[in-house]
Formats: sequence, structure tokens, C-alpha cells
Amino acid sequence: MAPWAGARRILILGSPGAGKTSLARLLAAMTGLPLVHLDDLYWAPDWFRPADDDWSRRLAAAAAEPAWIIDGNYASSLANRADRAEMALVVDTAPLICLWRVIARVRAIRAGAVGHLPRQVREQAGPAPATTRDFGRLCRLIIGFRRHAFVPMINELAQRQVRVTVIASPARARRLRRLERSGVVTIMSPGEAERTLKA
Repeated sequence: MAPWAGARRILILGSPGAGKTSLARLLAAMTGLPLVHLDDLYWAPDWFRPADDDWSRRLAAAAAEPAWIIDGNYASSLANRADRAEMALVVDTAPLICLWRVIARVRAIRAGAVGHLPRQVREQAGPAPATTRDFGRLCRLIIGFRRHAFVPMINELAQRQVRVTVIASPARARRLRRLERSGVVTIMSPGEAERTLKA
């Protein structure tokens, strides 16, 4: 049985470039659950950031819905979403692959593929849209994600008794067996996840 079977509120988490959005779209198509992209919820035109209280209201409204798939990290607000979530899928992809994907995405946006941009940024994008507000910060986040964000994220979810499945390569999965043996997470390979989603 798929780990997300029966869940009505699912978090999709992982490093930028890990494949969260692709996974979220496949899962939404398979389950029929409403899909919320946090980048669409957060960013205003011209990469304008919302005030903290406005952002908190948007998140609270999204999380209060009876069913959803929420795609995105925004780690400082994870606790509020985790309190409502029934399960989380954490995509654990190698940093170099994530970096390559993000660079490829930036190049595609510069070539006119504005579909990769957050909704409000996309809607006002001109012929040469800005690809990100802070590319250097994004790269640093990717490089340090496993070291600085992965375990705190898993711990935050475990404290709130959210079921967690980590989608990881077999090589990476071997390093996560301690978490699996402790009952904190289950582990699924990318191939197994894809086959289950497309079955």
C-alpha cells in the first residue's frame, strides 16, 4: 500500500531542486487532493515578500482547509502546517543534482519558460523575467540542506506525530536506516515512488 493512502493533508518537503513540485503534481493528479504551492502563496509581483503577519494569515488559511497537498519548505512556518498534516513526503536528492536542476531552471526561465516562476511573478513577467530574488542564498541552502535542515525537519514532524516517508536513493537510504529502525520514518526509493504514483 502506498504510504500516502488515505491521507487527506500531505506535506511535500525537500531541498530546492529536489523534485518536490513534480512529485506534488503527480500526487495531486492521482489523489484528486487540492494542490498548494507555497512559492505561489508567498511571492508577490517583482519578487516582493509579504509582511510576516500577512504570510501567517495566508498559511493559516491554507492549512485550515480540510484537504490539501502543500508543496514547499518555508521551514520557519513548518510547525503550523505540521500540526494539521497527516503525513509528509520528504524528497532527499543529492545536492549536486539539486544544484544542476536549479541552474537548468534559471536558464529555462531566462529563455522564456516563465511556467517555473511563482504565479504572481509569472503573471507580471516581462520578456526578461527575474529568475529569483537571491540566487546565491538559494545555492547555499541547497548545499547545506542535508546538514542543516534535513534532521531538524524530520524531528519537527516526529514531535507532531506526522507520518514521514523519505524518498531517497538506495545509497542515501543506507545512511537513514537508523531513523527507519527507530520508527521515525519509512524509506522509499525514487523508482518505487514513481511506479506507485503511475500505477
